[in-house]
Amino acid sequence: MTLNRILICVLSCALLHSALMADVVHMRDGRRFDGKARRQGDKVVVETAMGRVVLDAADVLAIEEGQPASKPSASGPAAPAAVKAPQSRITLPECMVFLKMQQLAGLPHGAESYEVRKQIDIWRSFAHDHKRLVGNEWAQPEVFTRTRTSYVELINEAQALLNQKTDKDADAAKNALAANRSLAKAASIWPDALMRSFLTGVALHLAGRGPQAQERFAACIAEAPLVPGFRQGRAMALLADDKPFEAMEEAMAALKLSPDSPELVELLGESMKKAPGRDIKRPQFVEATAMLAGYDTARLRTRSGQTVWQMGRKGWPCKDGMLPVPEYDRIIIRQALGVAVSDHSLLVDSQAVEDAQFVFVKVDSAWYPATVRKVSASASHAALSIIHAPDLEFTPAVADVKSPQPVGPASAWGVACYAELGAGVRPLATIIEEDGGSFRSSSRLSAGEALSPVVSDGRLLGFIAGKTDPFTEGGGEDKFIPLSAVERLIRQASSKSGVRRSPLRRDHAPRRVDGVTFIIQSIVGEASQR
Repeated sequence: MTLNRILICVLSCALLHSALMADVVHMRDGRRFDGKARRQGDKVVVETAMGRVVLDAADVLAIEEGQPASKPSASGPAAPAAVKAPQSRITLPECMVFLKMQQLAGLPHGAESYEVRKQIDIWRSFAHDHKRLVGNEWAQPEVFTRTRTSYVELINEAQALLNQKTDKDADAAKNALAANRSLAKAASIWPDALMRSFLTGVALHLAGRGPQAQERFAACIAEAPLVPGFRQGRAMALLADDKPFEAMEEAMAALKLSPDSPELVELLGESMKKAPGRDIKRPQFVEATAMLAGYDTARLRTRSGQTVWQMGRKGWPCKDGMLPVPEYDRIIIRQALGVAVSDHSLLVDSQAVEDAQFVFVKVDSAWYPATVRKVSASASHAALSIIHAPDLEFTPAVADVKSPQPVGPASAWGVACYAELGAGVRPLATIIEEDGGSFRSSSRLSAGEALSPVVSDGRLLGFIAGKTDPFTEGGGEDKFIPLSAVERLIRQASSKSGVRRSPLRRDHAPRRVDGVTFIIQSIVGEASQR
C-alpha cells in the first residue's frame, strides 16, 4: 500500500469517527449545528463538515454530546434493554422533552437540574408551536402550508403543459420536458426530507430516469421499510427499467404490507407476466404465485388512467404521469407493546395507533399488517385500543375479568412511544399491590414510554399507563389500570364486532405464534395545522 493510500485510509477513519461522535448544538432560534463543539469564553465553536462556526453562547439552547452510534435492536420483548437513537436524528421537539425528562430524573436538585428544566420549558414551547425539524432549523407549520401551495401550483403548471394540444411532435416533446422540470421542482421543495425523497423518486420515474428513481425509493425503504408506497414506487421503476423479476419481489413485499390494495395485486401480476420463463421455478416466483392465488382477481377493480400510491389507508390517487398531492406533510413512526387477548386481536396504547395510516405487529423479524377496530362507546377506554391482525393466530393471555384483581410479581416493559427515541424494550420486574382498595405497580415507566401490559405466567394482570404527555411533569402520572377498568373492552376484543372482512382476499391460514406480548409499530401521517 502506498503512503498516499495509507494517509487516505487514516483520514477516512478519522472522518468516520468524528461523524459518529459529532455533537449536536441546538440554538434558541431553532437552528441546529452538527459537529465537534467546544466552549471558548462567551462563544461556542463548532467544527462542522462545512467548516468552523462561531456562535454566541447566550444563543445556544443546549449541546448534546456525541455518542458512538449503536445498531438498533431487532429483538422482541426479550431484549435486554431499550436501544437509544442518536439525538442528531431527533426531528420532534416532543422527543427532546422526553429525553430531557429522563435526564432530569437522574439528577439531584441543583444548578444542573435547574438548567435542564429550563431546556425542557423551551422544548415544550417548540412542541406547543408544532415545530418540526427541516434541514437544520425547527420550522413552524406555516412553512409546510406555504410549500404545499407552491407544490400544487407547480403540479398544475405541469398538467397545463401536458394538456396543450399540438400537431408537432417536437412541440409535444418540448412540453413534456418542461412538465418534467416542473414536477422535479415541485418534489424538490417539499420540506420533510423523507417525503421529499419519495416525491423525487416519483418525479424521476415519470421522467424515465429508472436507476435514479430506484435509488431514491431504496433510500426511503431503508429509512421507513414499513411504508408500502415506497416499495410500490421501486417496483414500478424496476418494471419500467425491464427488470420484472426484481419488480415482482418488491411488489410482493409491498403487498404483504398492504394486502387489500388492488393496485398492488395488479402490479404483482403484471411483474410476473413479464418475468422470463427461466424464473418460474425460482422460490420467489413460486411464493408470488401462491400469494396471487389467494386473491379473487375477478373482483379486482383499479382506476383507469390513475395511479393510486399506497401511502395511506385509502391511497393517494393521481392522474397517470403526475405527482400525487400528499394528504399529510410528514411521516411519524410510533410504537408500543401490545398484548393478545383473543385469537386475532391485541390491546395496545391508543396513542400508538391514533390516526395511523398503517399498523404492524412484529413476530420474530417479520411484520404483519393489522387494523384498528371500531369500539362501542360502552366498551371504549381512553388509554387502550383494539387492533386486529388477520394473518396471525395468537394464544391469548388469560384475562379473568370476573375474578378479583390478581396481585403479586409480574413483568412489564418500557417501549419508547416514538421510534426515533430508540428501538427495543426495557424489561421491568414489578409487583402489583393493593393499596386501600386500589392497586398500584411497584415499577415505573420512564418519560416517553408507551402504556405497557402487566403479565405473569401468561396471565394479564392489567396495564401501566403510558407517560407520553410532553406537557405533564415526567410525561404523566404513575398509574395502574386494573382489569376491571377494561372488562368490556376485553369482551369486545374477543367478539367479531368491528372486524371487517377483506374484499379481495380468499380465506387463508394465519400463522400461529407463541407468546402474548408483541411490538407494534404504526405509520402516522402528520398534517400541519391548516
